[in-house]
Amino acid sequence: MSDAGGATDGGHSVLGRMADDLERMHLRHATVLLDRAGELIADQRADRRELRFLADQLRTSLREVTRIADSRGARLTAASGSDGTERTARDA
Repeated sequence: MSDAGGATDGGHSVLGRMADDLERMHLRHATVLLDRAGELIADQRADRRELRFLADQLRTSLREVTRIADSRGARLTAASGSDGTERTARDA
């Protein structure tokens, strides 16, 4: 597979590597938000504004993580044949 510029690296395009990096960033952000959510929920002094901001950030993060899962699921489906067997580049 190649990116728009045609550069490849072991079958992984520059664009593909960028997408992987972006996925890793979103997953790290989700982990940080989960840790922060635990702290904020346990804090009896947390006010409504802080909790609403956290809820909005968690919603945004969940949207991104869901997008990642959907994308990976689509790639797995495309990589396997209709009978559940794995397809090779030669089969595509």
